[in-house]
Amino acid sequence: MSDRQKVIIALIKESDTITISQMIPVLKVSQITIKRDLGYLQEAGIITRIGNKVSGHWEVIATK
Repeated sequence: MSDRQKVIIALIKESDTITISQMIPVLKVSQITIKRDLGYLQEAGIITRIGNKVSGHWEVIATK
């Protein structure tokens, strides 16, 4: 897991409703990079998305 992915997990723990747009200025990377990292974290079983894109929220399942 990269340092950036660890920051993403920390951001989700702070605010489970955080959006990709809100992550961009913190991480200083593109939307596509954040989406790729979120996809990796989901496939690794570390985070999951509950609900839809608008009213849903992130949940940290496990930290490795």
